[in-house]
Amino acid sequence: MSVQLVAPAPANHTPRVLNPELVERLATLTKAERELRAMGIEIEHSMLTIGRPEIGIRRRPGQSLAALLDRMGPRDYRQAIHQVEVRGAFMDCTVSWMESRA
Repeated sequence: MSVQLVAPAPANHTPRVLNPELVERLATLTKAERELRAMGIEIEHSMLTIGRPEIGIRRRPGQSLAALLDRMGPRDYRQAIHQVEVRGAFMDCTVSWMESRA
């Protein structure tokens, strides 16, 4: 068994992976996810992207999203064959879900 001594990083060393910006973005994402869960909304996926963090939610039949809609910013609607994707800003994240076309 050998012991290898590793010098500590210099005081002016800035982390490259868990840098302050990434930690702040993770905190923003986590805070938004907790709020959505507190509203009874199921999260399908979340990811850090170049822009705002993104959260995809599952809309259950008959579930009201009124509490979320009241707190969201403007929304975009993207048409698909049998569904519409709804996307909007919520707590510095982009939240999206699919709606059936009527």
